[in-house]
Amino acid sequence: MKWVSFENGTTIGQTGSEGDEIIYDEILPNTARITLEQGSVVSITCGIFGTLVNTTFASSLDEGKKKYDAMKLAIENAPNDDSLMEWCDWFVNKF
Repeated sequence: MKWVSFENGTTIGQTGSEGDEIIYDEILPNTARITLEQGSVVSITCGIFGTLVNTTFASSLDEGKKKYDAMKLAIENAPNDDSLMEWCDWFVNKF
């Protein structure tokens, strides 16, 4: 699977769940969505469908993009078995 722009990129520039402008918004089909917003703060919100929603913050757009990319990679490598909930704990603590 490959990350693709959510709704063909139509959400870019709109207001996101944290109330700021969406800069990046991608979906891993049937698996997860991740959004980076910039405004008074930089926030990254991701969800693994039916399992987890997590929001983290960054002090700059550069730091936020690094976290965003690291979170995407972690989600790509999430287990699809009984260890998923343990992985979710790790993910939330890491990010």
